[in-house]
Amino acid sequence: NDKKERIGIRKISGENILCSREEARKMKVNEFLMSSFIKAKLIDEEAAKTVYIEAEKNGRSYFDELVGQKILSADVVYSHLSKLFDIEFVDVPINQIQDNVVSQIDNVFLNETRTVPLKLDQNELVVLIDTPFNISQANLCRYYLNYNVNPKLVTRENLDTILNTIS
Repeated sequence: NDKKERIGIRKISGENILCSREEARKMKVNEFLMSSFIKAKLIDEEAAKTVYIEAEKNGRSYFDELVGQKILSADVVYSHLSKLFDIEFVDVPINQIQDNVVSQIDNVFLNETRTVPLKLDQNELVVLIDTPFNISQANLCRYYLNYNVNPKLVTRENLDTILNTIS
């Protein structure tokens, strides 16, 4: 019974493959993302399926694979994710990070959760994330600073630059 809970089924190119539940969940997410990019007419179905297969082989998210293969620009991908998940997409220069806010949270925590508190805005903590699935991680910042959290989506490259600069 314990094994059943840890095993999922992946289907790549019509072939069923046993995998962990986490891998099976990631595949479902990638399938959802793939269909959203097709529906938005940002990619045709054939190219979308090719990217999906490569994302699965490489263990990457669908949107990371789109950017990594240069099928779509990061701005196009993140703008789409922003609309899809109703999270504002922003481009944040490093000089906009409020040192007095970010310095209150441990750098190890920021790097592990891939979150960066940007600023306090009207008693709300604006937190940067690079994946829309990271909102729960952004909410953890609330425990450090005791403010409601307002997540903002940034590109992976933008967040990497910020994390490297503040570390």
